[in-house]
Order: sequence, then C-alpha cells, then structure tokens
Amino acid sequence: MTISLKHAFQSAKADSGDAALVQPSNWNEEHDLTGDAGTLLGFDGESGDATPVTVGSGLSLSGGTLSASGGGGLPLQLPIRDGRYYTNPLMQYPTSDSFTWANWDGYMVAIPFVAVDTKTWTRIGVNISTSDAAAVARLGIYSDNNGAPGSLLADAGEISAAATGAVEATISQELAGGTWYWLAMLVSGSTAAAYGIDNSARTIPLVAFVFGTGASLLDNNIGSYASQSYGALPASFPSPTEYAEMPYIWLRTGV
Repeated sequence: MTISLKHAFQSAKADSGDAALVQPSNWNEEHDLTGDAGTLLGFDGESGDATPVTVGSGLSLSGGTLSASGGGGLPLQLPIRDGRYYTNPLMQYPTSDSFTWANWDGYMVAIPFVAVDTKTWTRIGVNISTSDAAAVARLGIYSDNNGAPGSLLADAGEISAAATGAVEATISQELAGGTWYWLAMLVSGSTAAAYGIDNSARTIPLVAFVFGTGASLLDNNIGSYASQSYGALPASFPSPTEYAEMPYIWLRTGV
C-alpha cells in the first residue's frame, strides 16, 4: 500500500518561473510525510487526529513490515514486577536435591526462558538445597538458536554452594519481551545439590505444547545439556542434548 499526501485542490496554472516563489507545481506535488523512527501512524480513538503509534513488546517493525518478534510470548503473564523472581514457564513444583553436582560435574545445562516485557534483569540465581564448601557454579544467559541455546549474552561469574538457600549473582542484561532465551549453569564439585525438577516429573502438559516432545509423548524434556569443562562460559553453547532433569534458575529485576 502506498501512502499519498497531497492537497485536495490541485491548481491548473502553469509555473511562473520565479524560483523565489511557491509554484503551482509545488502545491500539486507529493509532500514528504515524516515521523519518529520505529513507530507507526495511527489515528486517535477520540479526536481522530493522526498520531504516532509505538511498537510494543513482542513486535518488531522493519522495512515497512510489522511482525511478531522471538518465538512467542506469554499472553497470560502479568506485567513483570521489580523484585519478583521469574523462571522457566515449564517447571513444576521444585524438589530439593533433584539437581546434583555429582551428576552434572563436567556438563553445562540450560533452561528456556521468556517474559512478556522487555526488561533489564539485575539478578540471576539458584536455590541450594545441599551445601558443599568446595562446590561452585557459573551462571549465564544465552540467546535462542532455533529452539536450542545459541550465543552467550551474559556470563554472571561464579557463585558458591557453601551455604543452603538462594544464591544469586548481579547482572545487567536487557532481554526483549516475547523472545526466548536460555538460562545456563555450569558446575564444579561433588556433593552439592540445588532445587530443580527430576526425571520422575515428566508429565508436564505445557511442555509438549511449547518445547515439543518425541513420538512416545513421554520424553517431556525441559532443558538442554552439553559437555563442558569448568571455567568461563563459552561464547557459543556446545552441541546440546535435551533432558528432563534441570535446575531452577531464576531472574529478577530491580535493585
């Protein structure tokens, strides 16, 4: 669709040739219509006046095309509130010691994450259920790559599992609303454990809708893992394998 902006009255007079004057052809020609970049042109619902319309979260405007961004949002999620904790929408009620360092030492795991609003997240963390003074972990955020963890966006550094309870790292990472990301964890140690979900809790109806499942409808995996030596998180997530045993990793906004 082409937008045309002209005067309703079109002059039939010829131009005078005086460049210092507005000519009839100037009056008749197409006028430039400008506005704020990244906005749409709409009409006020009460006055009918033309007004710019801001592109909201979960949408993107590029090359004149308005489209949904990311892999879909959460239409039933309330607006994100500062100080609240948010995690994978597929998780069931957490169980203690369901994610153990002994099982996952030498591996990196990640769970998908999406939120309805674009926010700068300031904390990432887990909840330790069994402590180990020598156990540590690194937390981070990866982009989505066609339903799997992709490129590193934030390495939050190292946390300790020396005490039970919530353990968090400080970050400053903006994530777009309605876009899928991956919250990652890489552990080193032996006897520590964190709250999570284990293989016995596979029957999650939402998983088959959001994450997909195999033909048996029984392998309701909620995350991915890959072999990875302990250290700084890699720039790209290694080749992942889907699995059902995953830790509760959460984000929150605010100070």
